[in-house]
Amino acid sequence: MSLVDAAGRWGGLTDDRLHRRVAVSGLLAMLMAGCTDGYPPPQREPVEPQLMSTGQLLKSLNTMGRRAADGSTWTYRLTGACELMVGVESGASRGETLYPLSGARFQLGYDKALSAYEVQAMLAGAQAPAERPVLKTTDWADAVFANSVLWHLQQDCA
Repeated sequence: MSLVDAAGRWGGLTDDRLHRRVAVSGLLAMLMAGCTDGYPPPQREPVEPQLMSTGQLLKSLNTMGRRAADGSTWTYRLTGACELMVGVESGASRGETLYPLSGARFQLGYDKALSAYEVQAMLAGAQAPAERPVLKTTDWADAVFANSVLWHLQQDCA
């Protein structure tokens, strides 16, 4: 017995109605497979930094640093004195900046010239952000996530 005969016998479907249902079901399946609106791309870091270890927090910063807005590679490591060492490598040039985490505040900024979001450090007692940002990215979600990761790194140091 064919599928069409079985459907007609048990479901009362004619060939035409069965074919329409199969076509509509297939169309819906294709639409649902392509519907990812509202979900982060698969390369996103975990969204719960409070559950991450210090090593995982640093790894997530380094992952975001590889996608920096200016084409540079940004690297992050934590010193024993709870200071964040941020390295920026662009071609042959390399620079490092040390950010003491104790008492620092982090905020989001925007670099209009580069069309990029920045995570800026306000060091303890400073009235303005540090000269160099902690991260520059074209992805707003990366900037927000990095800001949260930095706060959690501070908490791990306390």
